[in-house]
Amino acid sequence: MFESYNVYFYDDNSSNSKLTYTFTTDEEVEYFLEFSNSAYLFNTECISCSNIYDFSFYPANPKKTSTIDDKIKNTIIKSIKKFIEIYNVPILFVCDTTDGKGKARLQLFKRWFGPHNSKYNFQAIILELEFYSLPIGIISHISDPNFEKYLTEIDIMSLG
Repeated sequence: MFESYNVYFYDDNSSNSKLTYTFTTDEEVEYFLEFSNSAYLFNTECISCSNIYDFSFYPANPKKTSTIDDKIKNTIIKSIKKFIEIYNVPILFVCDTTDGKGKARLQLFKRWFGPHNSKYNFQAIILELEFYSLPIGIISHISDPNFEKYLTEIDIMSLG
């Protein structure tokens, strides 16, 4: 197994629909991993979409980030897989585009969870909205019978 950081539950008591975890790198940079219920992003008619969680990852101090570190990548991959296995839910990710690197982030997820992975479904698209493009993707366990419909059920109005 690839080396990763130890991840700990972070209880900030802010929401019942959000689970937050934290880890600290060898360079003493703290990161948060958040999983939040994202049913509000989908058409209300999609019953199976009510259990989809979105994933976000960010440093505790935005001015302090780590250098390239494979243990961070391994920690993210391991955490997403573990969350899917424990809660049996799909994970949606929306790539931040504010710095112009959204499509590159999407490519990272494609490499991490792409077609070579036999245990997880993976699908990614770039939504073309009126004023910007939004790279998004979804990951679920291979046994998820509703996987093919999730990205078609996104309510575009909820994104903008």
